[in-house]
Amino acid sequence: FTAHTVRNWTYHSYEITEADSQTDTTSFRYCPLGDSVLRYGLDSAMLTGKDGGTVWSVTYSMQSPALAVCGETAAIYDENGTAVVVCDASGQIGSISTELPIQKVSVAEQGVVAAILEDESNTWIQYYDQQGELIATFRTAMDATGYPMDISLSSNGLLMGVSYLKMENGVPSTELCFYNFGKAGQIQMDNQVSSYTYENLLVPRLAYLDNNTCVAFLENGFAVFEGGQIPEKIQEVKVEQEIVSIFWDDSHIGMILENDNADAPFLLSLYGPSGRQIFQKELDYEYQNVEMDAGQIVLTSRTGFCVYSADGVEKFRGELSNVIIQDLFAIGKTRFVLVTEEGLYTVKIK
Repeated sequence: FTAHTVRNWTYHSYEITEADSQTDTTSFRYCPLGDSVLRYGLDSAMLTGKDGGTVWSVTYSMQSPALAVCGETAAIYDENGTAVVVCDASGQIGSISTELPIQKVSVAEQGVVAAILEDESNTWIQYYDQQGELIATFRTAMDATGYPMDISLSSNGLLMGVSYLKMENGVPSTELCFYNFGKAGQIQMDNQVSSYTYENLLVPRLAYLDNNTCVAFLENGFAVFEGGQIPEKIQEVKVEQEIVSIFWDDSHIGMILENDNADAPFLLSLYGPSGRQIFQKELDYEYQNVEMDAGQIVLTSRTGFCVYSADGVEKFRGELSNVIIQDLFAIGKTRFVLVTEEGLYTVKIK
């Protein structure tokens, strides 16, 4: 009875427990990093603990900072620039300087980094250790391997998945390639241990959930690959509806689909890491962003937010007074960080 009550408990109001109106929220971006909050901008980054105090701060110089996160490790990189700064809960643990402009970065928990680099004529995939030393490099070409659309490292940095766009006679296809940087990959050309081809289909996103499980988000669903040494496809889920949004964490895969019900224009679907569906339900919330934070699905609009549990229970839905939401994410089951132009707030639902 107690477990049932807790699982189905809902919240109907909120309070702002902390506020920092002095914080410059227009020049910085924010994200959860473990139980703390990471703030990063053009020239610095700072980690703030649960008590509101500064855990560490680092300085750098970037024109267009972007972020890749794995667990409590973050890689701040200069999109179309050449700098990467790697941090974890203790502070900066590494830095990388590339020779070519960075298009995208993936990071593993111990701080190794994989990057897609591009100049005017070539695209490269390069793999670095914490100190910025090059471990491996691959040149890609549209008429050979294809163009890398996305890249993802396993949590331990041993495996790397890359989604390549290929064109044959004007028809697009995708080749998923998996690389192993351990013993199993040393005997293979370019460390490649497996590959899968999707004819006439795009696979724009890849996401490693842990050391063994990688999710490939297709135009019409997703595929799950497992294997700590040689990834193999274990499940493929296809949907007929248009995919509006995707989201995930280390133990869930989520999609929001179009629905033909005018009163509930979306379908909210959540799956386990094996591809087994946990729930699907109609959704009538007009959201702008969706994330999986603290084991919950958090949907935000410009003026409010809605929270679903991993069991499909709507835990909270409400509007916030006199604010325009820039960002909102969970740092616990009932606590959320709210970012507005006026400042940074901690919101508790009750």
